[in-house]
Amino acid sequence: MEKKCSSDAICIAFGLLKKLKLIQFLGLFMLVGTIQVQATAYSKEHKASIHLKNKALVNALDQIRQQTGYSFVYSSDIVDEHAKVTIDADNMPLDDILELLLANQNLEFKILDDIIVINKSQQEIKQPISITKLKGKVMIAGTNEPLPGANVIVKEGNRGTVTDVDGNFIIDFPSNKTHLVVTFIGFIAKEIKVGKETELTIYLDENVSEISQVVVTGMQKREKSKMIGSVSSIDAEKMEFIGATTVDEAMKGQMAGVYVQSNSGNPGEVGNIVIRGTNTMTGNRQPLFVLDGMPMADSDVVGNVNEMLTHGLGNIPPEDIESITVLRDATAASVYGSRAANGVVVITTKQGKSGKDYISYSGKYGVTMQPQNSWNFMNSNQKVDFELGIYDKYLPATGGRAIQIMNQVNQGYLTAEEGQQQIDLLRNTQTDWMDVLYRNAFTQSHNVTMSGGTDKLQYHISANYNGSQGALMENDFQQGTINMKVNRFVNENLLLKFNMYSTLKERKEGISAMNEFEYAVYANPYEKPFNADGSYAADQTYLPPVTSNPHLGYYDFNIVRELRENTRTNTAGMMRAQIGAEYTFLDDFRIVSTTAVDYNTVHSMDEIGAGTYTSWAANWLNSAAIGGNVLPEYNLGRLQESFGRTLNFTMRNSLEYNKRIDKHYIQGFGAIEIGGSSNYQFNSMLPVYLTAYRLGGYPAWSDINGGNFDQLALARLGGSSFRERRNASYIASGVYSYDNRYVANFNIRYDGVDIIGNENQFQPLWSAGAKWNAHEEGFMKNNGIFDRLVFSMGYGYRGSINRDQLPFHTYSLSAYFYDGMPTGNLFTYGNPNLRWEQKRDINLGLELSVLQGRANFEVNYFDEKVTDLLDMMRLPNSSGREFAYVNVGELSNQGFELSARFEVIKQKDFMWEVGGNFATINNSLDQVYNVDLPANSTYYTQNVQGYAVNSWYGYKFSHIDENTGAAMVWAQRKNTDYNTGKITYTDELIDLNNTSSQVLNDDYAAYHLGQRDAKFYGGFNTRVFYKGFDVTANFVYAGGNQLLGFQDVQNGPNRNQGSLYASRTNLSTDHLYAWTQPGDITDVPGMSTTRSNYDLYMVDSDLESGNYLRLQSLSIGWRAPKSVTENSPFNNLSLRFIGSNLFTLTNFSGSDPETRNTFGYPITPNYTLSVTLGF
Repeated sequence: MEKKCSSDAICIAFGLLKKLKLIQFLGLFMLVGTIQVQATAYSKEHKASIHLKNKALVNALDQIRQQTGYSFVYSSDIVDEHAKVTIDADNMPLDDILELLLANQNLEFKILDDIIVINKSQQEIKQPISITKLKGKVMIAGTNEPLPGANVIVKEGNRGTVTDVDGNFIIDFPSNKTHLVVTFIGFIAKEIKVGKETELTIYLDENVSEISQVVVTGMQKREKSKMIGSVSSIDAEKMEFIGATTVDEAMKGQMAGVYVQSNSGNPGEVGNIVIRGTNTMTGNRQPLFVLDGMPMADSDVVGNVNEMLTHGLGNIPPEDIESITVLRDATAASVYGSRAANGVVVITTKQGKSGKDYISYSGKYGVTMQPQNSWNFMNSNQKVDFELGIYDKYLPATGGRAIQIMNQVNQGYLTAEEGQQQIDLLRNTQTDWMDVLYRNAFTQSHNVTMSGGTDKLQYHISANYNGSQGALMENDFQQGTINMKVNRFVNENLLLKFNMYSTLKERKEGISAMNEFEYAVYANPYEKPFNADGSYAADQTYLPPVTSNPHLGYYDFNIVRELRENTRTNTAGMMRAQIGAEYTFLDDFRIVSTTAVDYNTVHSMDEIGAGTYTSWAANWLNSAAIGGNVLPEYNLGRLQESFGRTLNFTMRNSLEYNKRIDKHYIQGFGAIEIGGSSNYQFNSMLPVYLTAYRLGGYPAWSDINGGNFDQLALARLGGSSFRERRNASYIASGVYSYDNRYVANFNIRYDGVDIIGNENQFQPLWSAGAKWNAHEEGFMKNNGIFDRLVFSMGYGYRGSINRDQLPFHTYSLSAYFYDGMPTGNLFTYGNPNLRWEQKRDINLGLELSVLQGRANFEVNYFDEKVTDLLDMMRLPNSSGREFAYVNVGELSNQGFELSARFEVIKQKDFMWEVGGNFATINNSLDQVYNVDLPANSTYYTQNVQGYAVNSWYGYKFSHIDENTGAAMVWAQRKNTDYNTGKITYTDELIDLNNTSSQVLNDDYAAYHLGQRDAKFYGGFNTRVFYKGFDVTANFVYAGGNQLLGFQDVQNGPNRNQGSLYASRTNLSTDHLYAWTQPGDITDVPGMSTTRSNYDLYMVDSDLESGNYLRLQSLSIGWRAPKSVTENSPFNNLSLRFIGSNLFTLTNFSGSDPETRNTFGYPITPNYTLSVTLGF
């Protein structure tokens, strides 16, 4: 006989006594509110199998007790233990079994903790209940695609199941129920009335009123209706339609306020990600990247390894990503504290699901097109004629090949006939150097994924390989990645997680002391790469002649040889392990403990061939040789290596509380996080290296060119460094929601780092926000206009710290000696009074959805102000140093962000949608050290109070004086009131070339000419679906900024010489129209023998608009229908053609307005074919 009690009150007391110790530990107030919910949830997790036919009820109760551990409490006056029952239940939830057993006995039950109380039913006796096996399939409306992972639940019951990978389900359906409810995140829930049918096909419509019902912040998951802050995201499906091959490409133009800027077309490099503009002048400007809930390690750069190559973002194949979420304001991101000043990018990778295991393969094959020379430079005929004209007028001693030939004729080394023959050969040689150095480059990538699991264990394993040629010859990139995620449910309360990520990258490239792209543009077209016998032809015009010591010059320069015989190999490896445990107790509490450890290695090796210009120009012996260059016999190559390894760790322990009480929802979160890193770097050099034998060594020392041994750059032979960093944080956040209409939250984080002085090591950072889901109001229901209307506001603080600015003094030893002792060459004063840069955020948001979710809008206004901005300021002489970084600045950003999405056509087999986003950024330096306009400016940006970060300053071009050929510009003459000290400015036209630098500095000021960073940016896209076909076009744009346009003298290899000597290499055809004599009307100044002020200082005509519109990608896809796959070994087959960087509309004359470089590795069109197979 089971334990019995006469009333519910006694039963409850009995249960409470059994849990008394737990109550004392957690508090009675928690138990009272949660005990009933806990018991209900716990009973749903327990299942039993009972097969009885016409047996006593007590037998069934006994089997339940044995299989589940529950005890029964009832009165023998009410329960007939010997009543006959029949039941056939296989692995059925406990609630369902009890309902079947007791419903026909006029009994009901309650579950309190681990006790089941049976009482007499208050309702009339029910008809006998039978069970039907109901089968079905859940599909995506408008397609033939199944929907795996959908929840299928019996309404007003406890039975439920999940669809398998093919969308199929089987559920036990009681005869006393009438409806099924089918739900899936991102789709509209559907209620289905069940009649006599035993098989169903159910179609779910996408919920377009909300792109995502759940927002992943990295630390937590929140329903979108309860998430406050400026957040945007992109999911795996959209990334597939875009067809991006890297994570940063997938983000381009997809999210308002997020600007992804490529640095070059070099394979393997990751672009810069800018969120709401620039927030610092000296520190890190990249956002924080969070991978599966834990921060990613910063890039480690050693030797010649580009940071964009080692960036962790490039370690994640797009095929492995489930979603990317960007947290843009303090309300959303302040839980990340000091690392979130530039925003947070949260990456969630795919994980296994219970159900059918599957294997998928994705392969991409593409070609990147060769860049074209779009600059209008002279051909061989034009260049020869131009040089001859210069020779006739100026008789220069040096210059291009035509000038060299004419000097040899005049000096008697050649006859006039021989000279003419050689000039004719020059005219007949037309080399396209861009075609010589660049190529169409082939790319390929392969991804294999295995995923699946059971209710207890889920796994997801992927392997990826990427091989890409660079467009530049001798440039290749390879990357291999293996990622694994395993989840293990120990029981219904305890979940263990293990994630492993590993990546190995290698980039091998030919290198030269000369910029390859610059050479391809400026090299004379009459030069050639090879002689008739196939040997390397020497370029006799690109390098300036060595006039003081001609025997020390280099006369065999050949760019092809440089790239073939000088090799740089960069290798980067990354291993990340992430281990976590989640424990749920009392139904409402969850403890999460996670540790992430990153181990990164970087190796850079330069193999410089003997006899090459690269070896000669940076020879180890040059510093000790008179004239700065050594004899050819000492040009023996070198082997230079750099190595670095970094160990990063982050540990976080958190407690989360979630509770719903009627219309109230409360969420609390608290965490402690500690982290750190240690980095070791080592470099070495062998100044003699034979590449053919891979042998290196040191040269025998002798009195080289009368040089001095003490001047040898010994520091270049090797060195090492080590650093450690530590940080700790305390985190708390809370959310309250009433009736899903009114939401409020609060976040606080207390951050501490080891690199700041003791007084300022810790900094509290907090935020608060409020949200009104107006569409949930009663008066808004069925209004016929708004499907969703949300107002939100947030206020908070984030911070940042420049870890390169130290509180203590540092110095470095030089390679030079004095009196036998090494000398210091770098001394940096520390500042123990450094404080955190603190950023205050205000964000106002509006979300709107109309036309039954067919039109969706989101608008945000933000106002951000950074205080205690680090800036370099001049100190008084009494301080003993000239400059120091001090917290004296203020910076502000204001702007709007708009995103919109429209479903123009939505039919079963045809859909067309359009979306886009737009963001404006108004940046201003409100307080910095430089308060006055500069007197002049060279070709660099400056930071001046009252203007944007990275602004241009210079003079304004007026005209070329027709009598003298001088450049006339407008400048601002300074007028100082010595009584008040106030300075006013008046515009004045001056002859720039004939005004000394001293006068310019003393009497004039430059104008503000614009800013380098874009004032607005965004993207728009359109997608068309027709049955199994889809077409997606993605455009990106940016503008409002000015970039340094192409100016052939200023940007060329002879930028430090006068335009007369700059003509040694090729020039644009503009110089054919340069001023040559009085009366010439032109905008190109006359030639000069020295570098003029016009070439030295910035003039507004040097700048061009940075506006551009680019077709970032065009993707055409086909997914095989079920009629094709059902008779094949595949359950999924799709093909996709992707064109990237197809065209750019811009007036910018440089390499690319997105990279903002006049010269650089260009971004060129790419065409890719992708195939995906699922098994």
